[in-house]
Amino acid sequence: MTATQLQVSGWLEAVGAATGVALSLDADGHCNIIFGQQLECMVEVPEESTAVFLYVALKRAPDDPEARIACLEQALELNVFSLATGGATVAYDRRTGQIVLTFTREVERMDEERFKAVLGDVLDVAIDLHDKLDEIPAPAEPTPTETPPPWGLRL
Repeated sequence: MTATQLQVSGWLEAVGAATGVALSLDADGHCNIIFGQQLECMVEVPEESTAVFLYVALKRAPDDPEARIACLEQALELNVFSLATGGATVAYDRRTGQIVLTFTREVERMDEERFKAVLGDVLDVAIDLHDKLDEIPAPAEPTPTETPPPWGLRL
């Protein structure tokens, strides 16, 4: 592990000790934290990086194009002025089809207490945003038309 990974792993161990859950980075620089209603926060420190990355999958974007557009519009609105996100960012991960909450910070700009506060804030914001995104109404069903198709008979 790099010095940056060891530092973040130590901070995770301290969080784990305070909460009674064993936490640390694995050999690849990842730690998966399950919280809330089965949400997962990935803490990542890539070997070549001096930053810590936090991300939480909030919701899978709907397959229906109209519903996806409505969902992504609502997700983007959450980023306005960072008021709902606490400085984190809501994004769409096309590879997974997930709407995710992300936060990145250079490790040298943090200490253990700041890391604990940021991690707690990201988890709290993720729970709140997950609930907000679940409130998206389903798209209205198309109303049947009274006009018969050109190839059929009207009964």
